[in-house]
Amino acid sequence: MKKITISCLLLFVLLLSFGCKKDDPITTKPGLSVKIDGTTWTGQVNIGIYDAQENLTIITGANTALTEQLQLVFIGNSAGTYNFTTNDMVSFGAFAYMTNVDMYTTIAATTPIGQIVVSEYDKTNHTLSGTFHFDAYNFEDQKKVFTDGVFTKVAYTEQ
Repeated sequence: MKKITISCLLLFVLLLSFGCKKDDPITTKPGLSVKIDGTTWTGQVNIGIYDAQENLTIITGANTALTEQLQLVFIGNSAGTYNFTTNDMVSFGAFAYMTNVDMYTTIAATTPIGQIVVSEYDKTNHTLSGTFHFDAYNFEDQKKVFTDGVFTKVAYTEQ
């Protein structure tokens, strides 16, 4: 009887030690990434700027050589959904992807398609998080499709 009691007690202690293990906090690495025509692109240098005078937020991701850059520009400084259905940057904002060879932007589109969903505009820690997608054209009317875009805890400065 003692063996059964000791075995049950050991089993109970084992279950408690594994069952009550404290969960590891989820840590999210800051960054920006997007699929460009199905291929994942990730910015190695990411920064945001909020221009208070113009009420304009700019999020930029670039490679380390700065030969590729992605910019998300929208009017405002709060969490929310920003839809782009006109090429009037003054009213809504714009997307742009630039290389040392070409530039694709929503400004060049006849009818732009795009959206930024800012899930967090943290004014205490000065970080931005959210998702985005858009179609962009170069000035020769060639199209690139940007899907599954994510920016996470991108630091921004206020000007």
